[in-house]
Amino acid sequence: MNLKRISINKFIYIFLLFLCSLLLFIDANTFSLYPADNVTGREYGCYTVIENLIGTKSPSVIRQIELIGAILIFVICLVFTFKMVFRNSLKSHKC
Repeated sequence: MNLKRISINKFIYIFLLFLCSLLLFIDANTFSLYPADNVTGREYGCYTVIENLIGTKSPSVIRQIELIGAILIFVICLVFTFKMVFRNSLKSHKC
């Protein structure tokens, strides 16, 4: 019973990590074009949600960092998922 609870908790954590990677990937690939604003000094360009939250004045390398982070988190999710599946399948097939 306790082992199933641990597996469910791990699955929930992996699923939440997957959602984070998906949100980062979508944000890195969404291009929202903003006009130049002379009052704030903001340049014309495409900004991500994180750049808007930080308040950057010009588009930066945050988009590339988001994309790399999303890919790394997704790979980590895959590794942990396969590790859980194959560990459970090996335990169930022992003689």
